[in-house]
Amino acid sequence: MKRLNFFALMICFLSLSQVIGFFTNNYNLFWLGKASAFSPLPIPFREYHGYYENFTVRETITLVDKNGNSTVLDKKNIHEMTDGPHRRKVLYYSGLGHGPIVGPALYTPIIQYIFCDRHDYRSVHITYQNKKTNKFYEPIDYTCI
Repeated sequence: MKRLNFFALMICFLSLSQVIGFFTNNYNLFWLGKASAFSPLPIPFREYHGYYENFTVRETITLVDKNGNSTVLDKKNIHEMTDGPHRRKVLYYSGLGHGPIVGPALYTPIIQYIFCDRHDYRSVHITYQNKKTNKFYEPIDYTCI
């Protein structure tokens, strides 16, 4: 019984080691948790590259159709424009929501598929604004091909 309790405590420690190491700035503990694969806990509420917080950013999507008419959407409206299972839609949201970080290699095919191929828009402009500081990040301007 003591051996079972010891292993249970060890698993709990290893599971939390990545998060504990991150918050205490103990990189040895952080990398131990990451390397052990016991710690599947992502740290979603953090900054990327020191400036982009994924949980505080508001995305605004401006679409221009073939006639020059503009439509303004937010990220919630993409749900109505896409078909398929929820997991596929999460990939679309993630690719567009992290546009300033991931770069055009990821978001270009998503924009082309959702807005150009399926809905026949001429151009797409996406702005990213931090809801806490009102700071704007690098926007995405895309012309459909």
